[in-house]
Amino acid sequence: MQIKQQVVYKDPKKLIPNKLTASVFGDPKNNKAYPELLTSARISGIREPLIISEDNCIRSGNMRLQAALDLDLKEVPCLIEIDTKALHHVKSEVNPEQLIDDYKTITHDTRKEEPPYAKHTRIQILNAYYGIHQGIRSDKHPLIIEYIKERDKIASKSVRTKYNTIQKNLEKAFPDNKAAQKDYWSKIKSVKAAVKETRKLAQENDKAKPEMQKRFDYITDRIRIYNKPNSDLSIIPDKSVQNICSSPPYYKMRPAQEDIVADEEIGREATLELYIQALVTSFGRCKRVMTEDGTCWVNLMDVVRDGCYQLVPERFMAAMVDDGWICSDKLYWVKTNGQPGDGDNSFQNVEYLMKFSLCQNPYTDYTWLNETSDFKGNSFGKGPGIKLASFVNLKQGFVTTSGANTSRLREACEKEGFYLDHTSTYPLEIPYVCVKLSSKKGSHLLDIFSGTSTTAKASLYAEMGLTYHGFEINKFSVRASKVNIEMDFAKQLGDNTIPLKPNQDIEIQQAA
Repeated sequence: MQIKQQVVYKDPKKLIPNKLTASVFGDPKNNKAYPELLTSARISGIREPLIISEDNCIRSGNMRLQAALDLDLKEVPCLIEIDTKALHHVKSEVNPEQLIDDYKTITHDTRKEEPPYAKHTRIQILNAYYGIHQGIRSDKHPLIIEYIKERDKIASKSVRTKYNTIQKNLEKAFPDNKAAQKDYWSKIKSVKAAVKETRKLAQENDKAKPEMQKRFDYITDRIRIYNKPNSDLSIIPDKSVQNICSSPPYYKMRPAQEDIVADEEIGREATLELYIQALVTSFGRCKRVMTEDGTCWVNLMDVVRDGCYQLVPERFMAAMVDDGWICSDKLYWVKTNGQPGDGDNSFQNVEYLMKFSLCQNPYTDYTWLNETSDFKGNSFGKGPGIKLASFVNLKQGFVTTSGANTSRLREACEKEGFYLDHTSTYPLEIPYVCVKLSSKKGSHLLDIFSGTSTTAKASLYAEMGLTYHGFEINKFSVRASKVNIEMDFAKQLGDNTIPLKPNQDIEIQQAA
């Protein structure tokens, strides 16, 4: 760019304010520095020249122009910037002249204190001007190398990622409403908090869409997830399920779901006693569908209220035994990334894996522990290729692994156009162990609290020809289940099918 070094004087009424600067920083009169500038201009006039384009558009100096207009000055000093009409790296743009104008504006109009929106806007314009997008080698072009240095001064990579996330969320929360998006940006005080808040706004908007209000079942030959409460298991035949593996909602640890009937939402009961009874009732319905040598695995965690552990797993085990179940085993899942407890409590890094049955000797297979060396690329224990027996210590009664990481699933759901708000999942290793220990090849597996269907995914990893049946009342969790499963098993679904009875096939078709 070139700027005529000779100062020229222009009638401020014939100059055009910069729209980009106005949209980013707002009305110049609202700037806290404006009163001081106005006082100075009243005494000495406008000293610092405005930078303008050849067609009298402001590139730098909106606030000085406003002061001149308010003081009814007849002329202001200006420097004219001569455009080259060329972009450094971009060969084609929808509106290259506008992009050049925006670029030159932001190179002049930099401020010591910039709000997040100003920084984000500046970065987006620079990206467009230099042709930065996915697939471009930013380490080869000398101009881009220089740009990257300037971009990193504006905001670090992690902050830029947060800016992009906020904007994407706002576009979903307020589609076709740039004014509302801009209004939100202007109120941001914490970028980190804004990421969470805008995600929630986007979720609420997603849920309001008519297509998202419909019941959503996910039915394939091997995976069958029904968007309905587990109060009705009539679709499952008597004595047909070899293994049940579930992780129910923990007590008082999940926010209310507006589209779900309160009586069907376990985990929000008024008292712990009612919560335990609701769980026992739910698993009691499973007695009819279990085979005589079948197994029911339940994952539960204790909770702390008013500084006291509530002994939820122990109370649940006692209530299940009172209801006629045999507690044939219990394992402790020791998490390597446990969360700190409330107050003076230690880290809650242990959850329970309880094994129930209706007979003294349910079917159990331990042989696979030493036969399996890895888990489809997932690391067991402290590294890849470690035998399962090294982290499944049945002699001491514990399983050691980290908690679940839902970031990959969350990103995949966003690509499908909705947000995942269910994060209380267990890692694949936990249901995998339960599936392998207690399932016969070609049998049926049931999860009455399917969630995002980690258990279903574990059944596919097990490679035992299992048919999975899941019940989940949250339609968005079922949508996430489809994404979760098809991320890794889209091509394999439908192989090694174990068909249900004819009357069930009819109901499945209706549900689909």
